[in-house]
Amino acid sequence: MEEVLIQETSHTKSFFSKNNTLALEKKLFQFLQEYSKRYESQAETRFLLRMGFLPPTHLHQQVIDSLYNYYDALEEILIEIFTNHKHSILTPVNEAVIAFIGLCDSVLVELLYSGNDRFQRRLNAFWKVYWQGIRFKEE
Repeated sequence: MEEVLIQETSHTKSFFSKNNTLALEKKLFQFLQEYSKRYESQAETRFLLRMGFLPPTHLHQQVIDSLYNYYDALEEILIEIFTNHKHSILTPVNEAVIAFIGLCDSVLVELLYSGNDRFQRRLNAFWKVYWQGIRFKEE
């Protein structure tokens, strides 16, 4: 599990580095879209998602501890991304990041339990509300 979490953290850093010039809205939405593609094509991504939401009873605490470390690293990465784009959001950076991670969890549960079609439906609905809630309104 630790190896997969290291790969996931590395992938996240690489994704945001490669997409550095995109607007925050596009960058974050594409990050979520790509996750569904990787879930369908990569066994490691499926393993991580399943272990994260359905850990075996005897490994529950070990899995949760590892995931909290991963979430801490993800939060640090996202804080940097959001801070670099703080001019485009109205919400405080920490709140926007925590809400984004919550949005991720929600749509990933949908991906795990219901598949890509329902994931897309939920993501599109959540995204509109999330982005309208944090974006800077130029009026």
